[in-house]
Amino acid sequence: RDSKPGIWRNRAVLDLFEPGSTIKPFLVAAALAEGVCTSNSIYFCENGRWCLGTSKINDTHKYGWLPVNRIIRYSSNIGAAKIGLDLGAEIYFNYLQRLGFNRAVDLPFPGCSKGLIRPYHKWNKVDLAAASFGQGVAITTLHLAQAYLCLAREGVLTPLKLVSKPSQENLAGTFRTARSERRVFPGKVARLVLSML
Repeated sequence: RDSKPGIWRNRAVLDLFEPGSTIKPFLVAAALAEGVCTSNSIYFCENGRWCLGTSKINDTHKYGWLPVNRIIRYSSNIGAAKIGLDLGAEIYFNYLQRLGFNRAVDLPFPGCSKGLIRPYHKWNKVDLAAASFGQGVAITTLHLAQAYLCLAREGVLTPLKLVSKPSQENLAGTFRTARSERRVFPGKVARLVLSML
């Protein structure tokens, strides 16, 4: 048997990483839910290079004006940063909290990691812009899976569960309790964001 610790490490549970562009759908969902933008809103993506203070934000391509759905489709960091700045640090941070990114996912694994998100009052504009495209925050694979499940369940955050053998009962989620679920996004917003993916 190989006794190297790395072989036995449960990386999905323990390892934190910057989610990058995978966080953009949640930013957009928050902005839509708060009325900061609509699906028809367009943002100027600075032809691929934008200076925010002394920091530079780049896109992989020279995008001009993009509607919100194409900001997700083309994964524009600049577009996401501008949406995040419109949304504001406190509101965005609160949505990240509601998605459970700041606490350990409730599964029976030893040592489940909490997400790493600095308090919003310590963010400056560059921090907010970076967090809007998934940099400067850290989560686990389980956090991300739970957040995408929230979108798939039309905006309702449902705790992940561990099953040894799938069955119709646990696939249908019949033993979830109402107390363990909570709405994060309106259903129409979650459906709209899913249609953008």
